[in-house]
Amino acid sequence: MKKYTRLLAALLSLAMMLSLVTACGGTAAPNAAPETSDASAAQVSDAEDAEDAEEAPEVDEAESEEEPSSEEAEEPEEEIPEGPVAGDKDFDWSVFEPLAEEQTTLTMFYTQPPPLAAIMDTPNDMSYLYQTFEKITNVHIDFQMVNMMDASTNFQLMIASGDYCDIINDALNYYDTYDQAYEDGIAVDLLEYADCVPNFLNLLEEYPEIKSDLLTIDDHILNMPRVDMPVGVSADAGFLIRQDWLDELGMEVPKSYDEMHDVLAAFKSEYQISNPYVMPYQVLSPWGLMAGGYGITAVADANNFYVDLETDTVELSTISDAYYDYLCMFRDWYNEGLISADFVSYQQNLPDETLISTEQAGIWFSDVSYIKTYQELLSSINPDAKLSLMGDPGIDAQRTGYIANTTSVAGSGGFSVSETCKDIELALKWCDMWYDPALTQFINYGYEGETFEYDENGTPILGGCIVNNDLGLPSLKMANGVFLCTSGGFIYDLHKYDLEYTDLQVAAYTQWLNAAEDESTVKTSGIPSGAKMDVDEASTVSASMSDITTHVAEMALKFVTGATELNEANYNTYVKEIEAMNLQEALDAMQSAYDRYLER
Repeated sequence: MKKYTRLLAALLSLAMMLSLVTACGGTAAPNAAPETSDASAAQVSDAEDAEDAEEAPEVDEAESEEEPSSEEAEEPEEEIPEGPVAGDKDFDWSVFEPLAEEQTTLTMFYTQPPPLAAIMDTPNDMSYLYQTFEKITNVHIDFQMVNMMDASTNFQLMIASGDYCDIINDALNYYDTYDQAYEDGIAVDLLEYADCVPNFLNLLEEYPEIKSDLLTIDDHILNMPRVDMPVGVSADAGFLIRQDWLDELGMEVPKSYDEMHDVLAAFKSEYQISNPYVMPYQVLSPWGLMAGGYGITAVADANNFYVDLETDTVELSTISDAYYDYLCMFRDWYNEGLISADFVSYQQNLPDETLISTEQAGIWFSDVSYIKTYQELLSSINPDAKLSLMGDPGIDAQRTGYIANTTSVAGSGGFSVSETCKDIELALKWCDMWYDPALTQFINYGYEGETFEYDENGTPILGGCIVNNDLGLPSLKMANGVFLCTSGGFIYDLHKYDLEYTDLQVAAYTQWLNAAEDESTVKTSGIPSGAKMDVDEASTVSASMSDITTHVAEMALKFVTGATELNEANYNTYVKEIEAMNLQEALDAMQSAYDRYLER
């Protein structure tokens, strides 16, 4: 017998505890412009999804043996009801009452990455979750399947036709401003149907930061997103470093830019390698790493606005004095041969595997899912090779002045219900069941004996067809996307795939979090996700920043490689060029959105 709803209770408890930790910097871009659509980014995120406790205080023995006081004795210990959980072999599914008296069909706009789209015509074919939800709710979902590579086009065609699906997955990803989705009838306001979504609203009450992220300018909530637990305490990208080389040289994992320089110089001198630091081909990192220590954001292909917390003023990172210092550092490293002379030719965010297999790289970017690949690749050619995790460096080892992170707790994805839905209340009740605490473990792990087993501690562990399938699926995440799900709105256990991960991968969740040790030194912040732009503001920013981000990328390469000499005079000319591209209009628009956020 297992404790009822123990998974959700554990996840929520851990998230509440960790949410008290301030300035937890993840590696997600803290500067991404609020409510600016980026369909390609949404597609990459979906693809990665498809593939992809503090110690108890010591108790004094003498104190623990004392008799409890009469007051303590009068307080009964709260009982946790025992019983099978949804998905257990002996669970009685009749505890869930159908949402409809007769079977009712609802349509759903649903995107899948190419590998999963090739395997199934609809999630109803193989997903235990959707099959079970149909049985217990009496609601059949007619999926309008769309290959994610064509999702944006198909969505626009649906808008043009006026023939909307009842439920639309990830609807807000296709809008510059979310309130426009409400005006178009693509998404109803959940707050207008509070009686239909009690589980979801309970979650918002438990975590007000989620509600803050979801509220539009006009105070609508239009989507029911996937909420990752633990909330906001997991990093998915960072640096790997050759620990065996550090050991041979008697050096430590660097924490500051100066320490990193010294390690790279030692790697180059001792091992004669071509890529001590594997520079991203755009100079600016896709994850915004290597700039946070300067108190700015420098994310490839992003707007890179940030907030001066001392004046509450929105600024542009890529014309700042700090950005000049950032570029100078990379120019010097490039001239010293600490960065490959032909780094621009790699044209991918993660390093070419040949650099790793030929042992020509010392420090490089990785995401959590690739760590195991690099470990296996290195061990196959050098059994003594060893990797370690490296945090994003700072100005000093304490990361003094490191920019405050503003990673969104709840994104724009998940379920939305359209205004044209034949039964809005039924559709919302169906979506709300995905947040039912009694179903959280089932949604994450499925059926005992089929997709998971309990370990000796009573903890569910993915197994069965998720681990061993005959479809040739290469990862637990891919199999999960077929037999359970990855898209939609529900409470998602971030650690469900730990079985597949190495110790280094599991450690990366927290060791790649970056923040200043002394919060009082933090003077800058990314743009908060709650600072949402209206239609005119979004249009202004989009029109101005398109040319600006292109020019920033071009000049970053020229400054670092020396094609344009990096000095104060040339940098000032570059700043004036950026300012002439209607920058002030974009800054004013972002400032307006940020001021409105502060007022709220």
